[in-house]
Amino acid sequence: MGKRIIVVHGRATKPKENEKYRLVYKALCHGLSRYSEEVAQAVISKVVPVELVYYGDVTNAIIWASHQRPKKKIVTDFLKRWEYSYEPNGRYDAAMESLFDIKQQSSDAYSHLKFQLNHFSNTSDSINFISHVVNLLGINDEIINAVMPDLGAYFRYRTIGSMIRHRLQEILVPALHKGDDICIIAHSLGCAVTYDVLWKLSRMSEYQALHDKKVNLFITVGSPLAEPAVAKQLYDVHEPDDGRYPKNISEWHNFSAADDYVARDLRHADYFYPMYQRQLVELIQDHIVYNFWVGEHGLNPHKFYGYLDNLSVTRIIAEWLMH
Repeated sequence: MGKRIIVVHGRATKPKENEKYRLVYKALCHGLSRYSEEVAQAVISKVVPVELVYYGDVTNAIIWASHQRPKKKIVTDFLKRWEYSYEPNGRYDAAMESLFDIKQQSSDAYSHLKFQLNHFSNTSDSINFISHVVNLLGINDEIINAVMPDLGAYFRYRTIGSMIRHRLQEILVPALHKGDDICIIAHSLGCAVTYDVLWKLSRMSEYQALHDKKVNLFITVGSPLAEPAVAKQLYDVHEPDDGRYPKNISEWHNFSAADDYVARDLRHADYFYPMYQRQLVELIQDHIVYNFWVGEHGLNPHKFYGYLDNLSVTRIIAEWLMH
C-alpha cells in the first residue's frame, strides 16, 4: 500500500509514450514545486510513483484518418494498418520553459499575457476560432465530429472505447486491489475515459471485488463531462436511476481554465450533484484557474501542461501527498 498518481492524458495528436511521459512528469513536478520543493521531492525522488495512461497512438490514428479521402474504415487492427505519425520529440520544450518563467498566475497576469499576444503576435490561432464557435453553440455532435474526431470516435466506436478504457484499467485495477491511496489526474477526453472506467469498476458484477475500493482524489482539468453532448454518451447514461454514477470516488476537484473551450461548462458540482445527495462522493468542487500555456499557435488555455503547472491544481495534489 502506498500513494500513487495516475495521469490520463487528453485528446488531440501526441508524441510517443516516453516523450509524453517526460513532458507530463516535468510539468507536474514544476507545478508541485510552486507549492513546496519538499513536496515536489516526493514525486521527483519516485517515492510516490507517477504512471501515465497512454493512448496517443489511438488518437493520432483517428485524427490522421479523419483527414483521409476516401474515408478510412475503423477495423480491429487499424493501428497496424494506418500510416499515422507522432509529434516530434522536443516540440514543447521552449514553450514549457516559458510557462515555468511565469511567476504570478493571477487574473491580472493572464489579462496582461492576452494583451501582449493580441498586440504583438501575427500568428493565426485556430484555437480562438474553435473557442468562439463552441461558446456560441456549445459542444454539439457536429463540433465533436468536425474538430474533435478522436472524442467522437471514443463514443461512437466500441473498438476505440474499449481499447482506451483498457489502457486505464490495466493500471488502475491492480492499484485498487493493492489498496493504494490513488490520485487520478485526467484531462479532456481522459476525463470521460476515467469516469466510464470508475463507473464500470464500482458497478459491474465482474468487478465485484473492487466495489468497496475507492480513488481518494479525482482531479479533472479541461473536462467536457458537464457538456450535454458529452454527458449523454457516458457509460452510465442509460442505467436505471439507482445505477447511475460511479460510487468509488472520495473527493472530486474539477478545474476549468478561463477561455478553455472544451471546459466551457464548468459546473460539475451542479451536474453531478446527485452523487453527493446519494452519498456516493464526499466532495465535488469546481475551481476556475488561468492557464498560461503559449505554443506555436499562441495562447492555448486547454493545454494539459499549463494545468499541471498551475498552483491551484497542484495545491490540492500537494495536500493529498502530505496526508
